[in-house]
Amino acid sequence: MKIPEVLRIEVVHRAGSLQQLLGVVAEEDLLVENLVAVERGSGSTIWELTTEFEEDFERSRLNRINDLSIGRLLGTSDRVFALHECGKIEKRSQLSIDSDQVIRDVYTRGVARVSLALRDDPSLLT
Repeated sequence: MKIPEVLRIEVVHRAGSLQQLLGVVAEEDLLVENLVAVERGSGSTIWELTTEFEEDFERSRLNRINDLSIGRLLGTSDRVFALHECGKIEKRSQLSIDSDQVIRDVYTRGVARVSLALRDDPSLLT
């Protein structure tokens, strides 16, 4: 199974630097799916390079980037796990619950009244 990853890499501003970095990526047999400059400073640019690893990919192979005089690996992130942080579904109240009275009306006896009414007359469901 392939695992999508984002590599955050700082590359110095020098002719051929990005090409040299991408050469290392190619030598590690990684396919570049996306490459975005996310921050540009006076002497370097931080790039986010999206690729996919095989599950058994030895991540220490990425250290070759740090062996280059023109770049360094700042970190990696798993796109799929990042999208699932804190869940994907959010529940929101349709009512403004701004007092204890609203909670009493809606969640205690209010629930029982509504449930019994729906039981007795399903046409109330909309």
